[in-house]
Amino acid sequence: MKRNSKRFLALFLSVAMTVTPAVLTQAENEDANVQVSVTPTPETEAEKTAVAAETPVQENATAEEENTETTATPAAGDASAVEETPAVTEAPASETTPAVTASPAEESKNEEAEAPQPTAAPEPTATPQPTATPEPTATPQPTAAPTQAPSQNEITDAGIKLEKENGDEFAMFVITGSTVKVSEDKYIVTLSTAKQNYDMIYLGSASDSDKEANSIKGVENSAGGYTYTFEVTASKEAQTIAVVPHSKKSQNWYAKGILTITVPAVPGYGEAAPTPEPTVSPEPTEAPVETPAPTETPVPSTTPEATTTPEPTATPAPGSCASGIYNITVNSSSSMFRVIDCVLTSKNGKMTAVLTLSGTGYDYLCLGTKEEAAAADSSTWVPYVADANGKYTYEIPVEALDNGIAVAAFSHKNQIWYDRILTFQSSTLNKIGDVQDDPQPDTAPDTTITATPAPTAKPNKKPTATPTPTATPKPDKKPEEESKYESDLSGGTASVNSSTTLADGTYTPDSFSWSGGSGKVSISCNKVTVTNGQAYATIVFSSEYYGYVKANGNKYYGACGGGTSTFTIPVALNQNNTIIGMTTRMSQAHEITYTIYIALKGANDPKKTDKDNPADDNSMLSTGNKKLDDSAPEITGLEYKDETTLEHAKYFKLYHYAKGITLLEVDMTTDTARKPETVDSGKENAKTEAADSQELTGTEKLYMGNVVKYLIVPEGAVIPAGLDKDVIVINQPVESAYVASTDALNILDKLDLTDKVTALGMEKEDCTVDSLTAALEDGSVTFAGKDEDTDYKALVKSQCGISILSSDILPTEEADTEAKENLLKDSAEKYSTLKIPFIVDRSADEKDDNAKAEWEKAYEAIFVTDEEE
Repeated sequence: MKRNSKRFLALFLSVAMTVTPAVLTQAENEDANVQVSVTPTPETEAEKTAVAAETPVQENATAEEENTETTATPAAGDASAVEETPAVTEAPASETTPAVTASPAEESKNEEAEAPQPTAAPEPTATPQPTATPEPTATPQPTAAPTQAPSQNEITDAGIKLEKENGDEFAMFVITGSTVKVSEDKYIVTLSTAKQNYDMIYLGSASDSDKEANSIKGVENSAGGYTYTFEVTASKEAQTIAVVPHSKKSQNWYAKGILTITVPAVPGYGEAAPTPEPTVSPEPTEAPVETPAPTETPVPSTTPEATTTPEPTATPAPGSCASGIYNITVNSSSSMFRVIDCVLTSKNGKMTAVLTLSGTGYDYLCLGTKEEAAAADSSTWVPYVADANGKYTYEIPVEALDNGIAVAAFSHKNQIWYDRILTFQSSTLNKIGDVQDDPQPDTAPDTTITATPAPTAKPNKKPTATPTPTATPKPDKKPEEESKYESDLSGGTASVNSSTTLADGTYTPDSFSWSGGSGKVSISCNKVTVTNGQAYATIVFSSEYYGYVKANGNKYYGACGGGTSTFTIPVALNQNNTIIGMTTRMSQAHEITYTIYIALKGANDPKKTDKDNPADDNSMLSTGNKKLDDSAPEITGLEYKDETTLEHAKYFKLYHYAKGITLLEVDMTTDTARKPETVDSGKENAKTEAADSQELTGTEKLYMGNVVKYLIVPEGAVIPAGLDKDVIVINQPVESAYVASTDALNILDKLDLTDKVTALGMEKEDCTVDSLTAALEDGSVTFAGKDEDTDYKALVKSQCGISILSSDILPTEEADTEAKENLLKDSAEKYSTLKIPFIVDRSADEKDDNAKAEWEKAYEAIFVTDEEE
């Protein structure tokens, strides 16, 4: 080969001497033409040459390789000379030389252009053709772009509030600014206040022993308050965290209830995790490597790979989960309806959940709004089932995860429905068991899942025309027959005098009230039948599980079904009647004692009403709580006697009834910054506002009226059942009192009633009564704090019978209204729970000393009994 190379070199030099510049120019032009025209079929020409003479082609190739190696560094002119060499060897004619040497010249030039891969030079020229196919790979590339795009990593105005269990903002710890910032897998949270009421906070429970060591200390800010900074685990969902503030003044940790904050999720956090899925896009990059081979270009092997990405379609559609049993977190729109545990079961494409609530305040749940639930047939209501720990559980269908589901909850205290929104958080699913789907011919998951809510939604949206008897009672004119009965040998109830002077017929009671039981089941009576001078009441329990009722010394059997149990029994009108109901709702039969009161003066003698101060529906009083009464209201079952004349006092009234019972009315709104409720505001609006904002029930609601009414009942006196739902009852004798009002304390001292005081809301340096100052020093009287710092445990320990608060709890300026109103609500909730009545002393607000002095009559009515007089 080397010798041949030398020969070629000699020939090259001899020929080069004879080649003219014109020939070189022509050769270059022809080379250029050849490059353009030959490019589409370079491999074809080479193959034809190889078939004609395999050995010469190989030798020429070898020679060309050697020439390429030796002439890799020469100039362009040398390359042209090399191109002429094959022409001399194959054909001496100089005119045909360019034509014959066109192919070798192109090969030589390509080899120089592709010097790193000289032998494979022709092949890369083919690869540009498949480069058209990788073009689709450009489409997946943009999917990677979002991973590079910066996402929002901070909320500068998070709107975080410190809330009480009822959803109200904690007025003593108002958060004026809050931020949430992402730091790796943590959220950095800052809370700022404008006041320095609390110098530390602790994330956790008030019962934790390590609060001080793990506290978050406030740093004074420019607004004069504190700023607290802490970290929590980052999450895609909002997080509710218990917070315990530390009082700077009393140096005590808050322990009067549970306070929480809700940390919102930073938008975009956690959403970058799915974006790596486009990394599947490199799979098409394998296609360009394989597509140059003609056999691989049509092969759809890349498309099956794409079918691996739809594998998530094997998992359920968004809003559902695979068959199995799971624990899952459920977020509620109301802190009054807190789900502490949930077990979700998914089977056959349908999901059901067993919810466990933190409390026992709701009898039923119903899918839909409160209006739909009230109108729906009771068979669609979901009753509670108490678990082994006494917690209430409810089983409901789940339409979809991560989407708010409207659920109405029926409060057994208030006997009304409330709207709730429940959200089942799919990110918290934790599988705890397996479930096998039933074999079905139609297993389309989408169809079955979307069909799930349909059966449950229809009864709510299109309820049956048969409403619950207790919800919409419409008594007919047909007399009811006494329920079947047998003698009660146990002697559980005594016979009653059911005789009446009313004519035979049917009547609607003027009012009906009841007491007893746990309040989970309500009782109604909308029909009284008089037969042969005897009165029979048709009473309805809001449960179908009452097997019998004991009354009048007998055991009565009624009609049960459709969510109710109905009995017609003899009763004494306008008196308390004791009955005993037997329910099978519990694990075994259980008897519950109730007291019912049916007021019926006559079919044409309705109870009086006050147009300016109307009573609520079913109230046992003829007036409401919008203003002080100008005259004594009628009270069902009580006989009015007289009124205590007040010539100067503006903020209270005293009315006296038979059996030594006194009605005390205290005005809580006049001359304050509170917004009074008026008749014009409308009952419905008032109810809606109360339900939406507070859900205050029973006694709590009574404290929030314009006027608070107290019924002072002497020892041994009996009041009609249910009257405690309309007034706050103070049972005499009152032997222990907590006093937080200096003016009230001075009045009690003047009346020589300080021996009734066992706890004070003032320290000894602020106490104006010497005997009580000494009592504070020797410990016979307890300092129990004041307002938000009241020590309720101390009140319980002292067996407090009444609390007298300062009128400072009422707002005098509009700016203080919200904070003071929240403080009043908090006090109402706490005292109602403890069953300790409280009075706001407004003697200090009276305009003169004569008016203040008349408040002595109010305290005499409370503390002084007939025997003491």
